[in-house]
Amino acid sequence: MNTVSPGWVFTERQVEEYFAGPQAAKFLDYLAQQQAIRIKMSSGDVANHVVFYLSEVSRASTGHNCVVDGGWLLE
Repeated sequence: MNTVSPGWVFTERQVEEYFAGPQAAKFLDYLAQQQAIRIKMSSGDVANHVVFYLSEVSRASTGHNCVVDGGWLLE
């Protein structure tokens, strides 16, 4: 069995709660400091990894946890 562990994904709710209000700059700055790859991750970024594991291409992969967090854990 394989798993996919997403980081901070910019869903509509996340954008509304953290990145559209008066503290948006503070949260974006924090994200830039913590995440190695300076991108705003979308649900599609996570879905691509799920599709990989569902495809025949990953047939030899087992027991993996694919961390899709833009390098958050690297910092």
